[in-house]
Amino acid sequence: MTNHRTRIRVPSLAICVVAAWTSSGCGDDATRPPSEALRVASVTVTPAAASLTAPDATVQLDASVRDGNGRAMAGVAVIWTSVDAAVATGGAAGLVAAAGNGTTTVAATVGAVSGTATVTVSVEHGDRAALAALHSATDGSNWADDANWLGDGPLGAWRGVETDAFGRVARLDLGGRQDGETGEWVSHGLRGPIPPELGSLSGLTSLNLRANGLTGPIPPELGNLAGLEELWLDGNTLEGPIPPELGNLARLRDLRLRGNALAGPIPPELGNLAGLEGLWLDGNGLEGPIPPELGSLAHLRGLSLSGNALAGPVPPELGALPYLEYLYLDGNALTGALPRSLLRIGGLVRLRFERNDGLCAPGTDEFMAWLDGIGQTEVGPFCNERDLAALAALHAAAGGEGWTDSEGWLDEAALTGWHGVETDSLGRVATLDLAGNGLAGRLPAGLGDLAALTALRVGDNALSGRLPRTLLDLALDELDYAGTELCGPADGVFRAWLDAIAVLRGTGTECAPATDREILEMLHDATGGRDWIDARNWLTDAPLGEWRGVEADDQGRVVELQLWDNGLAGRLPPEFGDLVHLEYLRLSDNGLTGAIPPEFAGLSALTHMALDGNGLSGRLPPELGGLRSLEYLRVENNDLSGPLPPELGGLASLRGLGLTGNPRMSGPLPAELTSLDRLEQLLAGGTGLCAPADPAFAAWLDGVHTRRVVPCAEREAPAAYLVQAVQSRAFPVPLVAGKRALLRVFPTAARAADAGVPAIRARFFVDGREPHVEYVPGKSEAIPAEVDEGSLATSVSAEIPGSVVRPGLEMVVEVDPDGTLDPALGVARRIPATGRLAIDVWALPPLELTVVPFLWAPAPDSSILDAVRGMAADPEGHALLADVRALLPVGALGVTAHEPVLSSSNDARRLMEQTEAIRVLEGGSGHYLGTIAGPVTGPSGLAFLPGRAGFSVPRSGTIAHELGHNLGLHHAPCGGAGDPDPSFPHPDGSAGAWGYDFARGQLVRPTTPDLMSYCGPPDGISDYHFANALRYRLFEARAAAVPVAASATSLLLWGGADADGTPFLNPAFVVEAPPALPDSASAYTLTGRTAGGTELFSFRFAIPRAADGDGGSSFAFVLPAEPDWAGELAGITLAGPGGTFALNGDSDLSTAILRNPRTGRVRAILRELPLPARAAMDAAERSGRPELEMLFSRGMPDAAAWRR
Repeated sequence: MTNHRTRIRVPSLAICVVAAWTSSGCGDDATRPPSEALRVASVTVTPAAASLTAPDATVQLDASVRDGNGRAMAGVAVIWTSVDAAVATGGAAGLVAAAGNGTTTVAATVGAVSGTATVTVSVEHGDRAALAALHSATDGSNWADDANWLGDGPLGAWRGVETDAFGRVARLDLGGRQDGETGEWVSHGLRGPIPPELGSLSGLTSLNLRANGLTGPIPPELGNLAGLEELWLDGNTLEGPIPPELGNLARLRDLRLRGNALAGPIPPELGNLAGLEGLWLDGNGLEGPIPPELGSLAHLRGLSLSGNALAGPVPPELGALPYLEYLYLDGNALTGALPRSLLRIGGLVRLRFERNDGLCAPGTDEFMAWLDGIGQTEVGPFCNERDLAALAALHAAAGGEGWTDSEGWLDEAALTGWHGVETDSLGRVATLDLAGNGLAGRLPAGLGDLAALTALRVGDNALSGRLPRTLLDLALDELDYAGTELCGPADGVFRAWLDAIAVLRGTGTECAPATDREILEMLHDATGGRDWIDARNWLTDAPLGEWRGVEADDQGRVVELQLWDNGLAGRLPPEFGDLVHLEYLRLSDNGLTGAIPPEFAGLSALTHMALDGNGLSGRLPPELGGLRSLEYLRVENNDLSGPLPPELGGLASLRGLGLTGNPRMSGPLPAELTSLDRLEQLLAGGTGLCAPADPAFAAWLDGVHTRRVVPCAEREAPAAYLVQAVQSRAFPVPLVAGKRALLRVFPTAARAADAGVPAIRARFFVDGREPHVEYVPGKSEAIPAEVDEGSLATSVSAEIPGSVVRPGLEMVVEVDPDGTLDPALGVARRIPATGRLAIDVWALPPLELTVVPFLWAPAPDSSILDAVRGMAADPEGHALLADVRALLPVGALGVTAHEPVLSSSNDARRLMEQTEAIRVLEGGSGHYLGTIAGPVTGPSGLAFLPGRAGFSVPRSGTIAHELGHNLGLHHAPCGGAGDPDPSFPHPDGSAGAWGYDFARGQLVRPTTPDLMSYCGPPDGISDYHFANALRYRLFEARAAAVPVAASATSLLLWGGADADGTPFLNPAFVVEAPPALPDSASAYTLTGRTAGGTELFSFRFAIPRAADGDGGSSFAFVLPAEPDWAGELAGITLAGPGGTFALNGDSDLSTAILRNPRTGRVRAILRELPLPARAAMDAAERSGRPELEMLFSRGMPDAAAWRR
């Protein structure tokens, strides 16, 4: 049995009383020292030593207080203290908590007496290993600064690492930095994946890895960082979904994942981050809806979701974010109206929601007042913006200034104050009642944009003309246009629509067919003609051919319409499809919206339709498949959606189909396309369209020389390839047979390790034989965790001789053939895992290039002759051809030095024009390139696109650039290069893929400007351009296989059109030359007539396009002559969109062409041949031994020319 003794504190007075009872009392003896029984003699702390091994560990210490008699004293106040509070804190009642690694003494004190205990804190952790894993996975040896990393010193001395008192990593800052002068972000050099080991940094409160080259997924293990307050991973190229485990980070205040390549939905678990103040997810590829759970983030101040692919409505739960200041929703696929619940957010200072699929702000009074209170200058779009535009168009078209009542019109922001307008809950027009209100004029097509309209009353007004066909888009319950002179389109569809309206009061009049003038007026009305950049002569009484951008035939019918980049905005009117004589339509780079009307199927004469660079939406109408004359259909960079209609297989004349940059188009390309046997261009990059794996489709696609389309069958990008100039794992680039290539192999380890890159053995096969084996020894650099094309050190490479690179080539790569690696590393031992890797190799004919050295007659510089002869003597080594050899798909290169040509011009445009004339006169094969030394006016180079002639100053990059144009390459969009390819896949005009420079023995970065841009040098070549140029060369070789016809008496017809479209002709010559005629009909016509006007010849053609000039171009044809033309041909006329130009007997454009009579080579093209030179030529002719043959013409060939 235990005895329990109760100790009671007795007041001092009571003690005296007790003492008095036992002795003589307190009295005079009170000043003596107390008895030993009342004095604290010792304090003992138990346990005397304690060890704490966790950051949150505690230990309970007890203090035993005894008096001088050794008896325990209870109830005595004890003060606990720690000698080093940074190690452990001495808490109340002896509860000691760990504060940091080390050893301290904890004292229990009563008065002047103390007892102590030794407390040791030793928290072990694996942070050093986790940081080592980060260094290994992200190419730490190439960081901008990795001072002290992997050393034995404390982690806090490692660059970017801060530790807490336990030695654990508390802050890790290896993010890039923003340059103070340029504002650009400078990477710290981290490249590779984030290792999951970072999730073991249990003390981490801040992780900053922003603005680096991190790739791969975000490890879900980061959700284990329970103390994390800041997570900054923005500005990398991280992929995959956002791990829902990040919702476990209960202390997180700031999450920055912007500017990566993340995909998938936003995890609703992020709504668990109760303390979150900033959520920055913009600039990724996130999909799906905005989770309503984000409305639970009660402390959120910034929410940025811009630039993703989020869809659906904005959840009303976001209105429950009372502290929200920044809300960015722009650049997604969100739809619907902003919820009214947002009106509860009183502190919002920035709101962006433009560039979505249909997201808008209600145009109501309360919403507009709330948005005004935000204070930002750009707001919108509003749900009733199109209503506002439609009503403004009505006001303008129907004489709004003279209306009986126009209260509020064009003045009030909210439509509720406009006379005759009733709106719905989004501020859209539901009823429009302007009956008997003094309207005079016509109804604009924009009324079809009043999507919520159910009642339209415009009766008893002075309105005339047509009811717009756009009204078919409206579900009207009531329509009143009685008492007007309006008529309805005379077709069954419109009649059926009228018959379906419940309350209809009309005129009962049907319209006569619309004229071309009326249709153009509708286009002007529907696309904001008042705001066009140039509407010269539109809506005037001038002939249609004088209206800006319009070309009309002799009957005044519209045959061409070019209004590209002219500020058109709005929907294309369906009536446009009635322009049955229209042949050429270019409305590119405007603000056109809505669907392409199916009525465009009525454009039966159309050969070119260019609607690229607009905001057109919906599906491509299958009705377009009936346009059997259509040669080019360009709808790049719009917002089209859905699959490609199989009916387009009916476009029998189609040569080019541009679909690039319509990301919502998707699905396999239809098999019906294989009937398009004339197709040369199929561009579907930046879409979800794909090429089916069907062998017949693949064989057909091989014949399309300019293409960009992904295969439908998903394939794993190989970890090995051959590269000549550039290579892409996503879009494999074909190789030129007989040309050396660099083998690149990318071993990777599934598990982080320090093992070095292993050796490889590459075996090459052709037709079942093994002509070559390449063994490459290993190296000490650690095997990376993923493919890194940017490092020669962590990959394996070897030069493969051109003799190995042949059609039918296959390859097998054995990784670590000696078996030195630990199998647990997960290194793939064979590429491919089974079978052989087929290499796309094509045999190309030699590139034959005739270089024409021009000498400028007023100041000839003969130095160009040595340069041209040098190129011909050493085409494989001459510096002026270095970029041709390195960047273009050229194997064998044959260069011919043309005899020098004296010219009276040093203008680049004229010299290219003369180069083409020389080529056709000589019946030249291959390509002709004119060049000159000394001063040149105009551009430094220009060339036909595509074609066989060009001009360049003697500069390597310019020569390659112009030859690139000859091979069908347009400009890349960089440096102001004119008319760039709308399908170029890299918006910055860069190469976009890794290349190799054999001359320097180094990689060419994807950011290097493409050869066809204006941003180099240095120049690279994109995968897109190299592959398309190679296929063009194959196409060109097949065309060149047609035998050249024999020379015959013919006419040299040459001229062109200036930058403003004004046509011109050079003097015509009678020549002996093989025929050279245009290969397609288009907007220009050459006609030869007798003096009486009888037509001797006439043909239509397209002037070849010239790149790099001012927009002008030229042509040169050799037309075989009929015998009777000698005495009959009196005039030649060139007619086109920019006017006409005529040659006749009065023309005075004196020009001489001098030819070598033995070779037929041109030696001079001179305007106003000097008299001494002419006299010398005449004398040589009379002598019977002319050194040069002179052809002379003032415009029309004279009788002597026909007799020559």
